[in-house]
Amino acid sequence: EDSSGLSDQEVFRLKSKLANRINSDGQIYISDDSTRSQLNNKEKCIQKLSEMVTKALAVEKKRRPTRVSRSQKEKRKDNKRKRAQIKGDRKKVDY
Repeated sequence: EDSSGLSDQEVFRLKSKLANRINSDGQIYISDDSTRSQLNNKEKCIQKLSEMVTKALAVEKKRRPTRVSRSQKEKRKDNKRKRAQIKGDRKKVDY
């Protein structure tokens, strides 16, 4: 909450992105028991925390909406037509 290294906006972003990792006291809980060495596990936890913070603070690009091209629409409709024809050929034929 009271971080001199982060702006208010960055703190808000961290809280929203890492909400499931933050407990009621406002602390982030990270554990690692992949090795038998406590020191190695602590170093891995610090590395995990660093990666989580970096990933949470990264601003993702806004998606620019695009349109489906005419050829793609025609190709899709052609495939639908072919599939409908195949399924239609399976039906009983009345003589």
